[in-house]
Amino acid sequence: MRTLFFGIFLLPLIGADVFVSGQDGYHTYRIPAMVKSKKNTLLAFAEGRKDNSRDWGNIDLLVKRSRDGGRTWSPAITVADMGATRSATPRRWWTARPATFGSC
Repeated sequence: MRTLFFGIFLLPLIGADVFVSGQDGYHTYRIPAMVKSKKNTLLAFAEGRKDNSRDWGNIDLLVKRSRDGGRTWSPAITVADMGATRSATPRRWWTARPATFGSC
C-alpha cells in the first residue's frame, strides 16, 4: 500500500492503478480523463496506444468504471477503435459522439 506524507501524519492512499502501460495489450496509455456521475460512479478514460507511445499508430479510446470510489475498476471497454490514426483524444470524441454507459 502506498502512503502520502501530510505534515506529521502518514496517510494510506486507497485506490488502484487504472491504466498501466504494458498491460491489457497496450504499449502506452495517454491523455487520461475522469468524471464522476450523479450516482457517484467514476468513469476513467484514456487513449490506449497498442504499438508505441507516439501520436501515430493503432489508438483506441478506452473507458473503465468504478462503483466503489476508485478502489477497484472494471475491465476496459473500447469506446472508439481509431485504427491507424493520429490521435483519439477523449475531448474530441466526448463532444462528437455521445455514448451511453448504462445505469451509472
